[in-house]
Amino acid sequence: MTVLPFAADDPSQIDAAFVAISRVRADALIVAPDPFFTGHARPFTDAATANRLPAIYSFTPFVEAGGLMCYGQNVYENNRRAADYLDRIFRGAKPSELPIERPTRLELIVNRRAAQAIGLILPNSILLRADRVID
Repeated sequence: MTVLPFAADDPSQIDAAFVAISRVRADALIVAPDPFFTGHARPFTDAATANRLPAIYSFTPFVEAGGLMCYGQNVYENNRRAADYLDRIFRGAKPSELPIERPTRLELIVNRRAAQAIGLILPNSILLRADRVID
């Protein structure tokens, strides 16, 4: 397996990145966890679908925007935990004294419609393992 990096750090570069990905005939795509990418989930998922490229993402919003699958921490739960930290700080807790928390659970979310759109048949083992399947 060969891993090739492609960059996009503003919306205008997303299409160019997918042109380059298509040029090398990539078999799949892993989208790194990045706030910019998450904020532009729809262009990524649309481009992956248009290129019939199986893609895995790090956060749920990609799959909810039409992406194939994600495996990672629950971004919504992380935001709730961050709000709890802010509440504690606003009530007088010192940030340096708060414990560092890490996700204790990773989720696999699969979008069956996205799989059909790119002509991919998901094995039952993946569907059974998924924490959530979007139909």
